Amino acid sequence: MVPMPRGHKRDHIPEYVSVPGGVVFIDVFRGQQPVEFWVKNFAKASINPYAGNHVKRDIVILDDTRQRELYREGPYELRSVVRPLNRLLSEIGQVGLESFLRERQIETAQVGRVTVPVPPPVSFWKEFRPYFELIRFWR
Repeated sequence: MVPMPRGHKRDHIPEYVSVPGGVVFIDVFRGQQPVEFWVKNFAKASINPYAGNHVKRDIVILDDTRQRELYREGPYELRSVVRPLNRLLSEIGQVGLESFLRERQIETAQVGRVTVPVPPPVSFWKEFRPYFELIRFWR
């Protein structure tokens, strides 16, 4: 379980949690560059003030040196990330990091040839065009 700060009623999301053999943390950027992340979210929030509530996060496990990603799970919204994080930490505490990773590899294993779908590149204009059409800056 993630320790709760004293006198704090809301769920506390730690920056990172050390486990034997690695580090667990919540990746807000989800693999994006920070500048790209903030520009996209600022543009969405300027159009819809509730868009900030729907920023997705991933739970990531890194090795001890924090150089190699061992496992990634998500996406979760801000409010729904605490329970899976606590579940993941308790499972790692019970069985250990190595057997946790081995179990997850067996669960997600595919028989035969592995194909990874490659999404088409998304440009800034294509992603935000519906918002700009709603506002109609140019008319």
